[in-house]
Amino acid sequence: MNTNPDIQNKEVTQNKEQILDTQLEKFNKNLIRFNSYKMVFLRGIISGVGGAIGATIIAAILISLLTRTIQRMDIPFLNNLLETSHIGQMFDATEQGY
Repeated sequence: MNTNPDIQNKEVTQNKEQILDTQLEKFNKNLIRFNSYKMVFLRGIISGVGGAIGATIIAAILISLLTRTIQRMDIPFLNNLLETSHIGQMFDATEQGY
């Protein structure tokens, strides 16, 4: 075993460099795999489906809130529109569990 501090520091530095090199190689392999065409395609599909589901839920909540607000305001034109489109009945049916 070397007792010279300079030699020990060089050995420690070399070990750290080797560890860093192996970790960088692993990171590079993972980065290449993550950015492959297959993974980019799958991320796009998942993102698109998630966005569509989220937009549908938000639209349903907004339509429900607007329908309830319009029904409570008693504006004849809007109430007639809701009655002819049956939107209010759809939301009433979903509240009752049909």
